[in-house]
Amino acid sequence: MNKKILIVDDDNLILELYSEFLSQHGYEVYSADKVDEAIEIFRKYDPDVVISDVIMHEDTGFDLYYRLKMINKTLNFIFMTGYEYDRKIIEKIESLGCKWIAKPIKFEDLLNLIESF
Repeated sequence: MNKKILIVDDDNLILELYSEFLSQHGYEVYSADKVDEAIEIFRKYDPDVVISDVIMHEDTGFDLYYRLKMINKTLNFIFMTGYEYDRKIIEKIESLGCKWIAKPIKFEDLLNLIESF
């Protein structure tokens, strides 16, 4: 069975691009542009991996992570960030034991991260 992936980003172009790419590689992909929508999708489809932008308009990827972690303690979570040089953000991600990938994303690196779970 193929892995189910939930992608969360407030940029709909990013969602469309990443969803299409991952679908072409055999993943079952769900997407959301808001944290509340992502939580609904998570509860309904129980994805294997969640990939979320760190900084979004209304909430953050950290907000999403904490809320999903209350639902599933063994959550597989990848943060996407354009702030790879901001040590505070990277240190926070790493302190949570999560994986991260820098934007713009290299698709091969994303596939490797997903498959590492």
